[in-house]
Amino acid sequence: MRTYFDKELLQQSSIFELRNIARDIGVYSPTIYKKEELIDKIFQIVNGEVKPYVPKSKQGRPPKSLSNPSRKNIIDMILPTEEIGYSIEESSIPCLSESVRAFLEDDKAKVKTNFDIEGVLEITNYGYGFVRQKGKVYSAFSGAYVSLNMIEQNKLKNGDYIIGRAKLLEDDKPLVMFEIINVNNGQSIVEDFETKAISQALTRLNTGNDIDNFIVGLSNLIIQGKESESSVYDYIKGLPNDYKIIVVKLEANKEQEYLQSKLEVENYYTTMLQKANEHINMIKLVLLRSKNLASLGENVVLCIDSVDKALKNQNTINGSSLLDIKSNTFDIVKLLCMGTRQFAQGGSLTTVCLYNYKSGNDFDAQVTAELEDYFSKIYNAKKQG
Repeated sequence: MRTYFDKELLQQSSIFELRNIARDIGVYSPTIYKKEELIDKIFQIVNGEVKPYVPKSKQGRPPKSLSNPSRKNIIDMILPTEEIGYSIEESSIPCLSESVRAFLEDDKAKVKTNFDIEGVLEITNYGYGFVRQKGKVYSAFSGAYVSLNMIEQNKLKNGDYIIGRAKLLEDDKPLVMFEIINVNNGQSIVEDFETKAISQALTRLNTGNDIDNFIVGLSNLIIQGKESESSVYDYIKGLPNDYKIIVVKLEANKEQEYLQSKLEVENYYTTMLQKANEHINMIKLVLLRSKNLASLGENVVLCIDSVDKALKNQNTINGSSLLDIKSNTFDIVKLLCMGTRQFAQGGSLTTVCLYNYKSGNDFDAQVTAELEDYFSKIYNAKKQG
């Protein structure tokens, strides 16, 4: 199954098949182009760079495509999806669905096609990316799709905060970004996070409750029993207004999803339905977002709720059972802890992770014993009960 943006799918077609595809997608006079040029024209339309040409019939309406359930949609060949693959051998000429027809006709009464989008850019290994929106469930194919051309033209990077406009081509496809309005709120990151001068000052992080010994620019861990209903936000909600709070909630249920969307913080979350690597990838992406903000002078507190689930997911990716903990199980924790710092000229990144343990659980007992090697400060909430 092809689930990524790849011109190879079109290059496997003959010039005659490409011309039929190009006519259906809206390329003007496709017979005048060579094969590579024709493929480029098709992608320009799908990426929103060129408006599709729509031939008119005598009645002033676009000609209808023949309906054939066995045919695959042209969009399936171009936009990534988790559910649908495409093979050139499976069909002849793809045809467009009614929602795409409505887009081509600009019939806004029939389907809404344009959307305002903002969120964090995640660039995949294949060069294209997705804008992950805050307050929305993270998954591999969620968010607005950003083409490789748009990423290169705008010099976009992983973790950039994007504001732009996207359009809907298919109901079962991601939105397609066609306009970038703003990147990182118009600010440019002058100094790289990894090379920026670090402050040696020890500034205490006043959380407004019993925790009074966390340090700005360091990694901190809260350990509490699973029976507790406290979230990581409960421990840091007393932070001063000049701190930017970003919350990552792993494996949220429906009630927690609603709560997460109501918090006055920048929040990202997954559900229990997501794959193990999706939980880990979301943490990595939000960590990049936090680093960018700190580089721009913000004091950021990145909160992970719950880091125990992150470790279990990392262990699953390693192919280990919960009783067979390998050293790279802690890779995601190392990334979080190594990314913290306070800068000499302003800006900081502090992490606060919440670990929910269960008494008598072997995995929790082994892991919590190891965590002291990674976190700068550990707060045991149970002792305060």
